[in-house]
Amino acid sequence: MMSSDPLPATPETDVDSGLLYDLTHTGTSLAAMASEAHTVIAMRTLGMLGFWPMGVGENTQMIMEKPAAMALAADEALRATLQGLRPDQVLGAALEPIRARTQDNAHRLTRLDIWERN
Repeated sequence: MMSSDPLPATPETDVDSGLLYDLTHTGTSLAAMASEAHTVIAMRTLGMLGFWPMGVGENTQMIMEKPAAMALAADEALRATLQGLRPDQVLGAALEPIRARTQDNAHRLTRLDIWERN
């Protein structure tokens, strides 16, 4: 290449900022759900061992909530798929009902007034 030749053009990126936001949001939601699930598992395990106060129906609830959340997640994923959404959007739709349960459980089990209730 001679000094008079122009520099090669750099390719422009065609990355949609909406796509980057969606991918980041889905990844962050997955990480938050994993963290909340870990918290819930730890608190319930401590509760079953007698080291953390739990409500009377907590053991039953931890069994019964899973099928309902998974059915909602499957329904949302199917709806998103039939709408022709991208895979990350399908995952995000399926994640919403599961994340709602883990978030509710984590908030309920980590409340400070739990010690006063029992």
